[in-house]
Amino acid sequence: MAKNSFSSLFRKRENRYKALAILIVPILVVMLVLGIFAYKQVKNILALVSDDPGSTTVDNKYVISSMNYVLRDNATEYQQEIFAELKKDIENPDEGITAEDIAGLIVKNHVADFYTWTNKIAQYDVGGLYYVNEDGRELVFTQARDTIYKYLNTYIEQYGADQLLEVESVEVSVKAIGKYPVSYKTWYVDENNPNDRGSYIYNDDMCDAYDVTATWTYKQGGSFSSSKYPTSSMYRVVNNEREGRYEIVMAGETLKEVGE
Repeated sequence: MAKNSFSSLFRKRENRYKALAILIVPILVVMLVLGIFAYKQVKNILALVSDDPGSTTVDNKYVISSMNYVLRDNATEYQQEIFAELKKDIENPDEGITAEDIAGLIVKNHVADFYTWTNKIAQYDVGGLYYVNEDGRELVFTQARDTIYKYLNTYIEQYGADQLLEVESVEVSVKAIGKYPVSYKTWYVDENNPNDRGSYIYNDDMCDAYDVTATWTYKQGGSFSSSKYPTSSMYRVVNNEREGRYEIVMAGETLKEVGE
């Protein structure tokens, strides 16, 4: 009898709709919850790469406002150490501080955050983006999320974040290479064309540039092996005077020569 009653439920159209609604509503609720979670993660990342660290509530010792650098609030001891060094050299430079010194510290801070996972919360929490040229941040974020950060959520669940990668030291050598073109965009409207609504046009600034070779080590002793992860790379840093900051414009095992 129960079987016949259950079967008859789907013989009437309105009953079929009710049954589908009962099945679909829980699925929609789950999708909504996951969507809200993903939105919050992306929102946090967008805040992280914001050009206005003054809009954050972090303590002043974690901000270099003149160059829009911000130290994450759960930074490791090593990250705090090299950020404090960068802050001191920028805000209260000694006579012996050079552009090469600043370029090297930019790379140190980027590497220490990008390749440290012990203070990351998810795949989308890509470190070191403050030190990347604005036009390249989205690409760095996307590539990192789809490559080296791709399985971070799984690793956090499997090992625990405190067992994952943590950079303990970075060594750099810096070489000035002359000028390097950095693009910037301006809004242009053709005043002679009443139908022109305007568009961005790109121009280049020739900036003082520095190639930085970085090598780094990870803390050992955790259950997660760091043996397959990078321990060296090259970076190109420019003094972007238009933006009033030093920033990374290129990275890789080798860098193109200026003009290539």
